[in-house]
Amino acid sequence: MKTVQWMEGQRALLARRADKMVRVAAILFLTSCALALGVVIARRWADHPVGMYLVFGMALLSVALLVAALGVILPLPWLIHQLKQMDEVIAEQRRRELSHGS
Repeated sequence: MKTVQWMEGQRALLARRADKMVRVAAILFLTSCALALGVVIARRWADHPVGMYLVFGMALLSVALLVAALGVILPLPWLIHQLKQMDEVIAEQRRRELSHGS
């Protein structure tokens, strides 16, 4: 049987990974929003041939970053479920150790 310390260490690693995923998704989302704002501001240059491609490229990049943010967040519910299960297993293991120790 794995020790409580080892399980807590694994849980901490998983929690750190989930935290990093949320940070990356937030950065991608905010960058996408900044690009979308840039598209709104740069629309006035859309009637120029090069400006049209610039605005279109910024809009595509903004959408791509949004999709990437969703892709990063997609496994988050599974990670949260794993963390809850690990909490339950750790609590059960502690109860067992306390009952055997008393």
